[in-house]
Amino acid sequence: MALSGVPSRGLDSRGDISNWLDLTNIWMKKKLGKEFAFDTYKSSYDVSFMKSSVSAKDIAAKDLLDPKSKIKGITILDRLRNEFVKQAGSAVSKKYLLFVVDAAMSKSYCGLGQQPGRIAMATPRGDCWDPTKGYLAQIAKLNSPSATIAHELIHNTGVGHPCGQQSDLMIGSGCKLSSSPIEITLDAQRKLYVGTSKAGANILKAKFWKK
Repeated sequence: MALSGVPSRGLDSRGDISNWLDLTNIWMKKKLGKEFAFDTYKSSYDVSFMKSSVSAKDIAAKDLLDPKSKIKGITILDRLRNEFVKQAGSAVSKKYLLFVVDAAMSKSYCGLGQQPGRIAMATPRGDCWDPTKGYLAQIAKLNSPSATIAHELIHNTGVGHPCGQQSDLMIGSGCKLSSSPIEITLDAQRKLYVGTSKAGANILKAKFWKK
């Protein structure tokens, strides 16, 4: 998705998004034995392009860092959803929607996700990702865009930012983060959100997994 005033790098057409989705599911399969059920069209991921009237300034505004914050009665994620429904039709209104926004937003986050809900956003630009970083992460074992996609979609189940393990995929704002690269884990001790809802939800019960 391109924002008003921000040139698109063609992440959809040149294959970046497809690579990120592939790597997200490879990692999830290894860690959880499950994969996200991303929609497909003619054997390829169903990735649509949208030119939004929302600007980078709208999303980067301080009062919009929290997806629960509202502007004119509607969250920034809902604004994006409403624009997309107008473009794609009402059939998508009940789906989980992942917006990949090709713009640098903030040095403090690389995405947003409703908690719980059905809308998530990843912002792979600036400090979050650039083409020179490639798609593989030697130490973390998961690149930033793929980690952001998984992180924000899991937020949609209701999981928050558990702070107990610095390596955990769901660590985030409000937690002490690791100062050096570290291999990413997924509730390694199964005490937070896998098989239990201590961190807000049990992700095994989510409806977005492949059957």
